[in-house]
Amino acid sequence: MDNLTKKDQRDRSKINMHEAYEVKYWTRELGVSREDLQKVVDKVGNSAATVRKELGFMGERARSEAGHAGWCTPELLRIKGRRLLQQGGRNRDGAEALMLRSIETARRQGALSWELRTAISLAEHWRSEDRHSQAADLLALTFNGFTEGFETADLVRARDLLKNLRASA
Repeated sequence: MDNLTKKDQRDRSKINMHEAYEVKYWTRELGVSREDLQKVVDKVGNSAATVRKELGFMGERARSEAGHAGWCTPELLRIKGRRLLQQGGRNRDGAEALMLRSIETARRQGALSWELRTAISLAEHWRSEDRHSQAADLLALTFNGFTEGFETADLVRARDLLKNLRASA
């Protein structure tokens, strides 16, 4: 529990958004605006550790979505897209957009393996929606870019999925 009698750094396990000195401390400490801090506290509660974790995750996600996560940006976008698909409902369009952006980013980077992973994920999703032809076209485009490594797990998986999609189209 937050000890309101301590107006310094001795009690920093909870964030009290009703105390100006706490808000000032935490916005400086975490490098966020009052509004952003309030949103996160509303979302995850007032535990400082949980808020730090959420802000860290949000920062990583923002960097990846903006394309600033470096070489692993396509994989981070793919993972985020898959998570949205698992949530179902209205997240489907956003998930597809993230995966398409992952593929575009991988192509810009020349990262054929990241492109393949995302193409597999998106093709599996499209197969579940009976979009077999579209899924096969996407996957074939990426799969055909490989010239070696056909016994690796991702290429074996892609080949099997492609065969299944073509049989169903």
